[in-house]
Amino acid sequence: MRPSRYGKGTDTIIPNIKNLKTGFLIVVDSNYKADNYISSGEEYAIYKSKILDSAIYDYDKEWRKLTKKQKMKKLIEERDDWKKTVPIRHKEYNDGKQIVWLINNTNDTIVLQSTLGQFYCVLQAKNIFNEWKSIELAPMAFDNFCQGYTEIPPHRANFFKAEIPDTGNYRTTLRFALLGLDSIYYSHEIKGKINYCQFKFHRGYSDYYQLDTFRRIVYWKYKNR
Repeated sequence: MRPSRYGKGTDTIIPNIKNLKTGFLIVVDSNYKADNYISSGEEYAIYKSKILDSAIYDYDKEWRKLTKKQKMKKLIEERDDWKKTVPIRHKEYNDGKQIVWLINNTNDTIVLQSTLGQFYCVLQAKNIFNEWKSIELAPMAFDNFCQGYTEIPPHRANFFKAEIPDTGNYRTTLRFALLGLDSIYYSHEIKGKINYCQFKFHRGYSDYYQLDTFRRIVYWKYKNR
């Protein structure tokens, strides 16, 4: 069992998927693959490629020693480096894997917990006792400052990409579990294959990295923003 990595997508319109129900929906539709999507990482790179950002040097002693001309030269070089990063991040993200849609088909804003550009999301599977068990650990955060939230406005969508496992010694039913502000949302069921040993923790991990541990962890941040 390893930590999950489901990088955040960007705010977008609800995709044209038939028979969508009302509510917050986690939808896996095989018609949607990562081929031309903008991830939050690429979105950030686009933002950085358009500005001269000196804020990161506010407490840098060496920065203060530079002349105004030297500072401007350095900022322009960094901005140009970000411009080069944009197509790289776009290509890296769009590798043909499955897009998992997070669809807010309600009149309210949905709040999801996140950390370092990733959703708190794990893949779960049914074991031989027909019980739902996680086969991934929640993503690791170094401290509380790394933890935040992502809002999905009413009648909008976000997404992440995933690899639906279809190799292994155990065919079973799968679903995604995604941490909201103070509740856990589940996708519809999908079929797949895993190795049964994926239900076991790897040595060195603890219960701390199970999804339930992080329930409400950023609740106070959101309510007191």
